[in-house]
Amino acid sequence: MSDTLRDDPQPFDLHAAAHAHTVAGFTYSLRLQSHQAASLARSLRGIEAAARVLVAETGEDYSDTALVLGDYLRSGLAEAIVTMAANAGELLDRVNDQTRAAHQAAQPLR
Repeated sequence: MSDTLRDDPQPFDLHAAAHAHTVAGFTYSLRLQSHQAASLARSLRGIEAAARVLVAETGEDYSDTALVLGDYLRSGLAEAIVTMAANAGELLDRVNDQTRAAHQAAQPLR
């Protein structure tokens, strides 16, 4: 494990997080419907599971009991992570666009 992973986590910087979200185009509070929240959670759990398998293979323990993956499985897990991340991002972008449109429709024209 690298030293950066062992370091104490930095305190959450709310100002930096808000700025990053604004720069990314997320300027309104998002309301997810239950099926959207479930889909997002499913993608995030899948990413975590695939990442844990990849980390188990590349961990510090190279003993006889270490996990060994073939190239096909390793690349499949990496592609699954990319796909699930893209699906989660698309869902958030779609909800953000819908929220922006609804917010702009409710604003009087100047």
